[in-house]
Amino acid sequence: EISRKRSLCASSLLLVAAAIVLLNAFDISKVADSRRDLLSDDEAPDSNNDKHQRSSCNCTLITSPGGVGSTQFIQLLIKYTKTAKNDACVNHFYDFDGTKHLPATSFEYHDGTSISHNGHCFSNVLVIVGDPVHSIASTYRRHHKTDHLNKLRKHSGKDPYDKETITLDDIFREIEVAGEDTTGIVHYLDSWLAAADNPSSWPETRIVTTKDLYNFAKANAEYVGITEERLKDFDSLHFREPERVEDASERIREIFAPIASKLEQASRRALLPYLLSKDHLLSLSV
Repeated sequence: EISRKRSLCASSLLLVAAAIVLLNAFDISKVADSRRDLLSDDEAPDSNNDKHQRSSCNCTLITSPGGVGSTQFIQLLIKYTKTAKNDACVNHFYDFDGTKHLPATSFEYHDGTSISHNGHCFSNVLVIVGDPVHSIASTYRRHHKTDHLNKLRKHSGKDPYDKETITLDDIFREIEVAGEDTTGIVHYLDSWLAAADNPSSWPETRIVTTKDLYNFAKANAEYVGITEERLKDFDSLHFREPERVEDASERIREIFAPIASKLEQASRRALLPYLLSKDHLLSLSV
């Protein structure tokens, strides 16, 4: 009797999840074409045809625009990428290889099998994203004012901020006047959304919000390459709302609302196989 109830519950959850996905897919399809334009064959970096590099490429690129609150997850990954067994192969956590905060447009891609930058090759990508407004403010406060934001501006073709004179209020005021992002963070985010929408040219690219990163930490750790016997350590991770809510104007929130909505949809779509898996559905019915 218990088994029958669990089966009925799992079936109901499956139908509900499928309906939600179909509704989200309608919204996602509207923006997919415009995002692919960011990574058209004419504008994307030239592909590298080095077959040896492709065949030896088995690492995961973990990337973010910064200020997304992924430190706990990353610290636990460090524990298992510095062991003798090297469970997972990833890029440098402190960005010593210069790949952690690059937009997708900075990578060479290889027929959907891998991407590379300055000799560093990756066969899949985990993009960790959060509230863009919080990311801007957090990186300004934690990374010597505009040092980090100027990386994003550089890769979006903008001149650097004057670190000595510009304040966070100045940055938000500039965005309000322009009516659009001027930091480069939207360019970064749109580039990875476009890559995720173009699997024929790009390797598997999973975009997750910080909330989904933690609430489904085991699934994301497995994606990176953590072995099954060590996945249980990720059970202790859970999402916590940021202690500080950015005091941004309503207009600033409106400007970033469209990209924030796209990120939420992309995150749920990326985790769909796990959300619909038998093990996950049964765990909800217990």
